[in-house]
Amino acid sequence: MLNPFKVNSMQDQTVLFFNTQPMNIKKIKLALTVGLINSGTGSTLGKVRELMLSLKEDVGAMLSSRELKKAVLGPNMVQYSYALQFERCTLNVDVVSHPLTRQEMVRTFYFQ
Repeated sequence: MLNPFKVNSMQDQTVLFFNTQPMNIKKIKLALTVGLINSGTGSTLGKVRELMLSLKEDVGAMLSSRELKKAVLGPNMVQYSYALQFERCTLNVDVVSHPLTRQEMVRTFYFQ
């Protein structure tokens, strides 16, 4: 009888520690893109968080979020860069904001 707690080989160790499905990056990017296109007004970063949490089985639980930098693009435009860290990936998001009208849009996002 096999002992489920005994690791016999390197292959067994791999199965033991990495027994999860690989992330489907194309699926995640498509879900984020479509979700952002279909979303209404409100906090853009909040929408990105919500969309990523709906993909929890792919990305895992959210661990942290932090602002990386703020850049003034012009008199009425500011770009914020954020890193959203999940168990299986980190999503970097650049959000462009118009402070007077409070409109926001995602400029770009990419996985690290």
